[in-house]
Amino acid sequence: MEWEAPEAGNRHADIIPAIPQTYLTIDEVQQALEREKAIDVYTVDLAGKSSLADFMVFATGRSQAHMRRMADLLIKSMKARELVDDFDYAVEGRDCDDWMIADCNNIVVHLMRADTRRILNLEDHWENMVDDKHSVYGDMSEDEYMDKFGTSELMEYLEDEDHQHGDEDGEGSGIEWK
Repeated sequence: MEWEAPEAGNRHADIIPAIPQTYLTIDEVQQALEREKAIDVYTVDLAGKSSLADFMVFATGRSQAHMRRMADLLIKSMKARELVDDFDYAVEGRDCDDWMIADCNNIVVHLMRADTRRILNLEDHWENMVDDKHSVYGDMSEDEYMDKFGTSELMEYLEDEDHQHGDEDGEGSGIEWK
């Protein structure tokens, strides 16, 4: 019997089975990322911290292509499960070379280059959020803050926070993105 290449485009089914109408589990996501050689996979349980998702997963990729391959694997696996919901399963930042997000509805996966992950330190933000509150939102929950101000106010706050840590002339965050 001759060797045959696997069918193109269905590689994801070999790693994450297509179980109809079933969201990915945290174990499936972690195992898939580890099988794809993600570096330092770290999971934060968001129960009681945020209504955004059940889990937030962080992993480092070796290159843009590596991050894209992992993100595409997760999104294709979600689509193969033919969930009946209004969620748009897509890779956010797919063309970005330092950070991509695979939003699997119940699990949000951040795939980053090592330097971006170190600078942003999002694991700390989400790990230390207590009762859906974090210092970024003051006394409000994340949902309350977004309902009241939307993302524009949050972005202004984060920009102001960046300037507090500026360079010696007080300009910018001191971070040089490459």
